[in-house]
Amino acid sequence: FRLKTSGWPFNFKTNGEQSQSQYGFTEELLGSGKSTLGNLLLEEPHDDGTFYVSADMESVTQVCGTATITIDGINYNIVDTPGIFDTQKVTDEILNEIVRVVQKCAYGVKAILFVFEERCFTDEQKNVLEGIRKFLGEDAINYIIAIFSHATKAQISDRNVMRKAWNQSVHSFVNKIENRWSISPNSDYFPPDHPIHKARLGEIRAFISGMRGVYTTELLEKSRQEQEKAWHQQEEEERRIKQVYLESLKNETRKESQEAFKRKFKEPTWKHKVKPKYKEDLRRQKQKEAEEQFNKSIEKMRQEQKVQQEREDKLKKEEQQRSELNIMNIAKTNFLYAKLSQDYISFYENKEKYADVTIRVGKEENVNEFYVHSFVLLARSVFFCKKIEEIKEKQNYGKFIIEIPDINPKFFDQILRYFYGGNLKYKSNEIFEFLLISKEFNISELLDFLQSQLLQFPNQIYQNFGITLQISSSHELFQRLYEFCLKTINEHPEIIFKSQDFHLLNENTLLDLLQKKELNLKEIEKWKSIIKWGIHHTFPDTLSTNIYAEYVNEIPDVSLWTRDKFRDLANTLKQFIPLINFHKITPEDFYEKVKPFKRIMNKQFYDEILKYHLLSKKS
Repeated sequence: FRLKTSGWPFNFKTNGEQSQSQYGFTEELLGSGKSTLGNLLLEEPHDDGTFYVSADMESVTQVCGTATITIDGINYNIVDTPGIFDTQKVTDEILNEIVRVVQKCAYGVKAILFVFEERCFTDEQKNVLEGIRKFLGEDAINYIIAIFSHATKAQISDRNVMRKAWNQSVHSFVNKIENRWSISPNSDYFPPDHPIHKARLGEIRAFISGMRGVYTTELLEKSRQEQEKAWHQQEEEERRIKQVYLESLKNETRKESQEAFKRKFKEPTWKHKVKPKYKEDLRRQKQKEAEEQFNKSIEKMRQEQKVQQEREDKLKKEEQQRSELNIMNIAKTNFLYAKLSQDYISFYENKEKYADVTIRVGKEENVNEFYVHSFVLLARSVFFCKKIEEIKEKQNYGKFIIEIPDINPKFFDQILRYFYGGNLKYKSNEIFEFLLISKEFNISELLDFLQSQLLQFPNQIYQNFGITLQISSSHELFQRLYEFCLKTINEHPEIIFKSQDFHLLNENTLLDLLQKKELNLKEIEKWKSIIKWGIHHTFPDTLSTNIYAEYVNEIPDVSLWTRDKFRDLANTLKQFIPLINFHKITPEDFYEKVKPFKRIMNKQFYDEILKYHLLSKKS
């Protein structure tokens, strides 16, 4: 089969013949909850809107339904399509219905939304990317947004609660679609006018409007060519199997004829006349039936090929007619998005015009006041949603005043411009500041974007490795960045162990590194590093932060240290010392670099190591 390998979903699209929309996008809603989300996006009652909502567990959508939705001043067509994984109801009619939707998207498909329950993510749903790749091609993955339905009240309030509930399959799925995900609000928990309800829908709309490019018929043609190639390979394999089968049949016939000839002179006359004839007739009958069955299969495949060829010819013709229109539409898309962003930025720069929130940022003489609009904050940030709700509980009227003392006003101004205009401007050396701010304000999509930028262009990571490792180890939201740092250290340990930023490592991160067997670092280098790290963390007020620059190859002189200083250092390093394999240190290095610190070790432990080196030197 071709272009029939998978079902399809719930759609947002633009019909060039019937709509004035500028974009199209398709929404796949897996399991229950897809039509509910469609109604919520249309700002209609979740259970009594344009799209029919059923209490059944199985999908009730069999024919695509359409409605118009406006996001940031741009019209879209939202199309409710059959569920792709309702395997009991995915028929040829449903697949044909979905193909017609794709063909009618004159301006392309803007986004593909998959809605499913996180707790019901089965092996079948886990193969959704493979299904899309076969049906629309690998490029379709770039337009997927995952939406989780039937979330708990806590999960809807805080995305991190939802993230912690994911299993490995869900994590893998979200990573493959570059962390484009959100949560469908539940009107029973948060009514439509509640800030959290608006914030969740605002995230989904922002993902849709911020999607770069569209899925076009050109990409569909590319997928078709790949499937055509696979089909020809399958056809060739079937011809080979048929040839092998016929050869086997000939050999079997030849063998039976030889055996019949041998029996001719051994068996009685009546057997010679009757039995061979009966066997020959039976063999011919079986051969005839097998060939008829094979011919029927070949004919069926040819008919499918003919139908598919007609469909492909039609798609190709339509693609040629629309190619110029698509190019114009992409240019118009970029222009409209830029104009929309510019208008919102102007709205922000008008300062106090219509502003109902004052945010005081900075400390003492460096305090700046920003005048912003609550509806923007509610739509763009869960952090500010909670802040505004807390203020509402204390006052019922007037403007909101929020104080944020621990952030540089310069960077906060850029964050507000991102809230309004969707663009963030920063210098390469400022990306780490915005990473921390994204975590502080819980701007998950910006945090994911900045991490992706660093991982795609890692020069900034290498140039600021100590800071990167310190930030990434501070919270699980930086897990992707942290894993990259650990992998880099395993391959090139000197990037941190011989860095002036080594002292920035926290205790748990240093433990993680020293416990890794694949760490490609000599034991003496490990020892020197933990000594320097321990000195810095034990006596931070008495040592220069450039201690690592001063002692790149040597450790400090401790001949004048008091017993108390050795005791304090021993307490700092007590869990690190057992991780050093002192037997792999040369006697010379042991004498020069380990022996001066013998007072931070257990006496019996030190004596055993000393004995080992003395005996090995004699031998």
